[in-house]
Amino acid sequence: MLEKAALLKADWVGGSRHPGVLPELDALGGLLEANEEWQEDASAVRGRMLGILLEVADRYVGLGESASACALLEAAMREYEEVVGLKHPSVKACFRRAEQLLSNLPEDQRQKVAGARRAVPSFVHKVVAAFNEEPAVQRVGEVRSKAEVYDEGGLDPLPVLA
Repeated sequence: MLEKAALLKADWVGGSRHPGVLPELDALGGLLEANEEWQEDASAVRGRMLGILLEVADRYVGLGESASACALLEAAMREYEEVVGLKHPSVKACFRRAEQLLSNLPEDQRQKVAGARRAVPSFVHKVVAAFNEEPAVQRVGEVRSKAEVYDEGGLDPLPVLA
């Protein structure tokens, strides 16, 4: 059922690589990780999530939030590297990008990233949660999905590293 939810959400938000599908993929990945026989499928789902999160990190960088991008990539690697594996291309790409971003940050921004490493929930969970949609009947005011807001090109609904 979670696989179907992820497919339906991908259709609704306009593609399987849209960050709007992250909550469904996260739920599916958690379920698959819980069963030893499904580890290969769990790895595929988490690898897909890492690819999407890399694109979200690029959005952060493009809008001047390199510290948020770095915090996101570091959190994603810590969260998923065990199930995906250190040699997975997405893990390697996240590592290279995070390392590059961190090396270009001023010291005060590096301290923010270091603080985010200890944060609970992790920054990746905050990003995933940012795309949880409320049912339309519960929305107040203008009815726009978080995926639509994201597609406008700004940071909303993404959290920013404080």
